[in-house]
Amino acid sequence: MNTNLTVHIEAKVKQAEDNIKNSYRQYIDDIEGLKALMPEEQRYIINELAAEADRRQERLLTIAGIYLRPYVTAHIRTILALESANDTLPASDKTA
Repeated sequence: MNTNLTVHIEAKVKQAEDNIKNSYRQYIDDIEGLKALMPEEQRYIINELAAEADRRQERLLTIAGIYLRPYVTAHIRTILALESANDTLPASDKTA
């Protein structure tokens, strides 16, 4: 069960990171579509939006890497430690 839990949580973290990346790609695709419709002298606005989106995506992924993964790892370790401690209890203590 420990392995399944670890795999499941890691998959959810990866899914969250992939969602950030996919949302970013969709946003860039959408604004690039608008760029083609804009007058040439105003297209710099789209370039600025894309640059800002790049910065924000990198920040989100950095924050996820800094905070989310260590939190999940600590959570998994706590669960594993509790299960390990529970496994070492005599059978009579487990039913109490």
